[in-house]
Amino acid sequence: MKKLLFIFIMGITVVLAACGSDESGTEESGDQSSNGDTEQSQNEEQNKTEEDSVPAELSKALDDVITVTKELKSTAEESPDDMEKVNKQGKMLEENWDKIEKQVEEKDPEAYENIEKSLYPLKDEAKKDKPDVEKIKNLSEETINKVEEYKNKIQSK
Repeated sequence: MKKLLFIFIMGITVVLAACGSDESGTEESGDQSSNGDTEQSQNEEQNKTEEDSVPAELSKALDDVITVTKELKSTAEESPDDMEKVNKQGKMLEENWDKIEKQVEEKDPEAYENIEKSLYPLKDEAKKDKPDVEKIKNLSEETINKVEEYKNKIQSK
């Protein structure tokens, strides 16, 4: 019985030793290499997906800025005496833009500067106790056009 157990253990030892030999080590290295290639291609796909999602996320945030700007313009046209609402929407516009401002500036400094030429005066005007409704209408339209133009530009890339 002890001999049979000894032979069985020796057989398993030989099999396990064969698995750890240089030949299979080479195969393992090859497997690791192909696993590395697979891992690398997965990382590249993930990076590409992340790059694709960045414009999608930025596009969504730009939509938010456009929506708030349209609401501000609408309020200026339909309820020009509702200064509290104009101020509130001006603050919302500022908050939405602040979320993406740095990202836009890094991606396209020229577009960023162009947008801010109308956006900052719009935000400043909307914060006033007695904003100039005509300025808000004009600056809103100008800002909407610039943000939409930038959004189209990043979506076409």
